[in-house]
Amino acid sequence: MRIQKLLNVIIIVALTLVCMTPLGVHAYGVSAECYDDTTATIHANGVTVPGVTFYGGTSTFPERAYTAYDYSTGGFVVNSLWNAHSDGLYWEEIGFGRGWHGQDINHFYWAYNHPVNGYFEMKINKNPEGVGTSHTYSIYPLHLEGYQHFWYVRVDSFNTYVGMPDLYTSDYLCTGGEMTSSQSTFSSTTSSSLQYYTSRNQGGATNWPNDNNKTFCVSKTPLNWSWVSYPTSGSAWK
Repeated sequence: MRIQKLLNVIIIVALTLVCMTPLGVHAYGVSAECYDDTTATIHANGVTVPGVTFYGGTSTFPERAYTAYDYSTGGFVVNSLWNAHSDGLYWEEIGFGRGWHGQDINHFYWAYNHPVNGYFEMKINKNPEGVGTSHTYSIYPLHLEGYQHFWYVRVDSFNTYVGMPDLYTSDYLCTGGEMTSSQSTFSSTTSSSLQYYTSRNQGGATNWPNDNNKTFCVSKTPLNWSWVSYPTSGSAWK
């Protein structure tokens, strides 16, 4: 999850979120959230834990007309795909959003977190194409000699890779949004083509489970998303 670049002191804490959704009540551990003493990053995500060994996944969602109220202090609004390992201590992410390091701009970005090496994010050299334009986001491990520790992070034809030593499989996938101010705007959106991979290098693409215990939603107001249909139908988020 993107880290807000605030001008004052930022505190990193471990949180547990509990949300009521049409699928029931779920507790969800967030490894780290950044906040000052007044504002916390707000999340609304769809989460899948397939119950089998898997290797990242993919999601398609459109660009939207977001506004980032707090962009001047490093705030943002993003819609992203996250791939997590080791109970969320490590992750890769890729997405689209508004607000980049004090600039009030739309952008694509990728990021990762490693407990030893820290958090890193980079704006992608890819121009947004306009509201309603859909893009496919994927995260998956390489299957090349000498690259077993590397994970591809991809949007459409743009890709890069990050090193994650000794991490070969995924723990869970999320698709959804986050923003750093309740005064920002995050319009309704959908995610389609939700799949996880059952082998390396995008192999064995399989639809996210139609199972309440394996696929559920996590939200924190004012964002409040819920499944409007099961992920296998192709239109998952509202």
